[in-house]
Amino acid sequence: YPYLGVGNKNYRHETCVNKENKSYVCETHPHQIYFELLSEHGILGTLFILAVFSFLLLRGFKVNIEEKNFIGIGCFCYLFTVFTPLIPSGSFFSDYNISLFFINLSIMYASSKKLNIFNK
Repeated sequence: YPYLGVGNKNYRHETCVNKENKSYVCETHPHQIYFELLSEHGILGTLFILAVFSFLLLRGFKVNIEEKNFIGIGCFCYLFTVFTPLIPSGSFFSDYNISLFFINLSIMYASSKKLNIFNK
């Protein structure tokens, strides 16, 4: 399904369906975030997800640099390393990885005076 993918967290179900070689081991995820997004969400879903995350990250980075907010910049550094294409990673949508991602994203936005919705 190149355009829409197989659905979130369905990679292992699709790879194990036509198992003719009995020595083949089914993998739970492709061990690289971009391959996981492409296989599970297709081209359209991957572009949408990456566009949303890019907008949030770049906006947060710009504001945190202007404010010289080192906590926000530190959170951005973690978020940037999650999307580094050379580093193998676990499944992005697993509980552990997605929790760390959104905790850092939340801290980056909450520590900023301009981005925090409760300071307005």
